[in-house]
Amino acid sequence: MPGAHTPRTVLVTGASSGIGHELARHLAVDEHTTVVPHARTPQEGQDAVDRLVKDGAEPLRLRTVAADFSKLSDVAAMARRVTAEFPCLDALVNNAAVAGARSRILTIDGHEMTPQVNYLAPYLLTRRLWPALSASLTGRASWPPPCSAGTPPAARPSPTRSAR
Repeated sequence: MPGAHTPRTVLVTGASSGIGHELARHLAVDEHTTVVPHARTPQEGQDAVDRLVKDGAEPLRLRTVAADFSKLSDVAAMARRVTAEFPCLDALVNNAAVAGARSRILTIDGHEMTPQVNYLAPYLLTRRLWPALSASLTGRASWPPPCSAGTPPAARPSPTRSAR
């Protein structure tokens, strides 16, 4: 049917700033899309929603969620909240990431910070949201290229190159 629009729901992780926020802003323009911006903390999430509303987004189509990806229990809890509110999720954009640390930092889960935030947490989130994504005819998950999360590997200090 020409002109008919199907409502859709999109979760964007890392939507409190940068590319994630810009993507959420772009999606929020569509009157048929509910955007679920993710932030690390509830306050960062509310700040992001406030900026989206200031830019013209309809507040009733924004549902912020918060989870610190350095804590896998936060990610699992967020996935439970999302699937409870949205049993059918049309898209998940795994954008949240951190740049590689210069020193080894372990998370409370015992993993190095960068791999956990950039790979383990998005994988866990995707697996936990898979039933909701599968319930949608258009459900999909996406990841940006690995180097988009900070300094490209060639520019990072390595054990054989000194950092100047």
